[in-house]
Amino acid sequence: MGVGPIFFTQTKPDIKPPLGVEGLREIRKRVRIPILAIGGINTENAREMIEAGADGVAVVSAILATENIIKAARELAQAIRQRG
Repeated sequence: MGVGPIFFTQTKPDIKPPLGVEGLREIRKRVRIPILAIGGINTENAREMIEAGADGVAVVSAILATENIIKAARELAQAIRQRG
């Protein structure tokens, strides 16, 4: 299930207010199916999404808005795998 937006994102400027990390945590408590956090996810906050209960993240600009998409994808994957 896609859950978001977690944070504000330029790719969807006309969406409802962001849920925030606490909103993600609350949804995790209520559902048992896999969750993908979406909306404003990047290398700085991706790990926090996993720690808050997301099974994965969905990103657009965190990868596509960079000059080196391969490097950006690797850095994002590394950020997710890091232990908190």
